[in-house]
Amino acid sequence: LFTSVSNRTHEKITFVALRKLQNLYQIPDINKADRSSPLRQNAVSAFIDAIFYTNVMQSAWFFLGGAGLVSLDAKTFKKQLYDIWFEEYARGTAVGSSGFETVFVGESNDTKVIGLNNWYRFYLLEQKGDVNYHGWFDRFKDVQITLQFEWGRLQAMKNAFLMGSSPEFEIAAYTICALTEIKECILVRENNQISIKIETITPPGGTMKIKSVIITQYSGKPTTTKKTTPKPTKPPADQARLQQLVDEMRAADVDKPIDYILNWGNPATANEDVSPEPLFTFVNESLFERPVYKTLIDVYTNGGFIPDVCNAEPPLVSGDAREKLLRKFFDTYTNTTVFQLAFNYLKETNYIVDWASLKRKLWTYWFGTYTRCKGPAGSSGFEHVFIGEWKATKVDGQHCWVYFYRLEKEHKVNYYGYISHLEQLTGTTKYTWEKYLKPIGGFNIGTSPAFDFTIFSVCALTRSGGNKCRFTLDGFPVGVTSYLQDCANTNETCIATAYPTN
Repeated sequence: LFTSVSNRTHEKITFVALRKLQNLYQIPDINKADRSSPLRQNAVSAFIDAIFYTNVMQSAWFFLGGAGLVSLDAKTFKKQLYDIWFEEYARGTAVGSSGFETVFVGESNDTKVIGLNNWYRFYLLEQKGDVNYHGWFDRFKDVQITLQFEWGRLQAMKNAFLMGSSPEFEIAAYTICALTEIKECILVRENNQISIKIETITPPGGTMKIKSVIITQYSGKPTTTKKTTPKPTKPPADQARLQQLVDEMRAADVDKPIDYILNWGNPATANEDVSPEPLFTFVNESLFERPVYKTLIDVYTNGGFIPDVCNAEPPLVSGDAREKLLRKFFDTYTNTTVFQLAFNYLKETNYIVDWASLKRKLWTYWFGTYTRCKGPAGSSGFEHVFIGEWKATKVDGQHCWVYFYRLEKEHKVNYYGYISHLEQLTGTTKYTWEKYLKPIGGFNIGTSPAFDFTIFSVCALTRSGGNKCRFTLDGFPVGVTSYLQDCANTNETCIATAYPTN
């Protein structure tokens, strides 16, 4: 079936992790016990880490989390993925089956193949001469195939898998279908419609697990019945107006950095620093004398923010030095031309009534406090986004390039590598801040913090949720994810997080 697969595919982090894990499953018979060894458990953890840090899985995570189907705590979500895909159960007479083994490795019952719905697994077996491809029943070229083959003495009379898709895409898509309990998910790739049905099992006293994946060509009513010459389309009016705002803000962002050099280094791996050089090679620091930077740096220096989420922040007392410092920052940012454009947009689209009410709302949004530690009110939207926090062993938040740059210059940050980036504009990275790990975190670099403050505010007010605020910036499709939560001891709302997505 397969003539070749590119080295680029083989070398991708998620394919390397998949290959190592697949090789550790050696007992396909569902009637023989096959419990995980420590070596396989480590490989499972490495695979989950590898797929978790991809944009595909991050999008799936935020979608499912926003729908309340999974936890938005990374550690808990990874455990949920483990339970769904890797926790073993008895499909036959012995405990030894899992969703991952069925779908991505393949199992057997007597002389029948069960599962083996992963193209990459089939390719590797074919390269070793372990499978004999008989032919196909139907296929969408480079998208999907229904086929017949032999795996040693085992027969797959009619099997199917997606073609060329990444392990993170398949895990994400099948997990979404399973957890949303949609009877038939329709996947559209290259104008071809594919039906995906997920069979699950919930053992007594256990959690839901994936049992099988059924992939077929969709036989229902097609979404398009005939081909026509596509006509230029316009985005919805509210989306077009948002894009207009972003374009105007970008043009008015006189404080954006222009004299800087980045070294993105290498793609981040699961567990090591693969980029020995800092992210920032050079920044012309004369930029920091401008008011939007000077007031922000004053807050960094004198704001009294405590990074540990389990330590309560100092109270904001009207008229004291700390409150005046934050008010100066807030007034400086809300008086920029960039923010004034946003005010006009929010008023025009009926999200706010007047200037005074907007400032009151955003003051609480950004500086109202709440707890991330089941106790002390040790967090605020501002601290989380523009400074960053420490939670257990991880960095939480930190979505401002200015603070990252200062930490890196002081040798408090060790840059590991990038997950993704769009030239010099924005990126998603992995690093440590002192002893705390940021496994995946994004920030803009080609924008001023005043621009970020403004677009984060607009998106939180109008389109909060996972990647719901979409637009183009310098020709790149980007967006903002933001979430809100109740402030502590009030009936008001605070920003839980806001960050760019690419």
